Amino acid sequence: MALLVSYINTIPENLDEAAIIDGCSQIQIILRVIMPVILPGMAAVMTYCFMRSWNEYLFALAFLTSTNRKTLPLGLTQFFGEYTAEWGSVMAAAAITTVPMIVLFLLVQTQLVSGLTAGSVKQ
Repeated sequence: MALLVSYINTIPENLDEAAIIDGCSQIQIILRVIMPVILPGMAAVMTYCFMRSWNEYLFALAFLTSTNRKTLPLGLTQFFGEYTAEWGSVMAAAAITTVPMIVLFLLVQTQLVSGLTAGSVKQ
């Protein structure tokens, strides 16, 4: 949350003032001026939150007791025995668990790149 708040605080107030002079209402300022500016920041925060929750291991280990409700990181531990490990299966399952993160990154990539380049423009 603090990541998005600090990103919103970097938005210049000149944008709000210019929109008020142009005759925009408060809702129009938020929807037409502020939202397009904060989309890259929202994309970064959403990607970060998704990656943190997708890779969560400790809380899932502590709170999930049913085997049919295990998350993917917990499911990966089933390939490890007491003295052996099925490394081929572990690597294949680990590759499959990264697919949703890769798809999400590909969908949000343009927003992330536009956010990186937006900070380089001097006013």
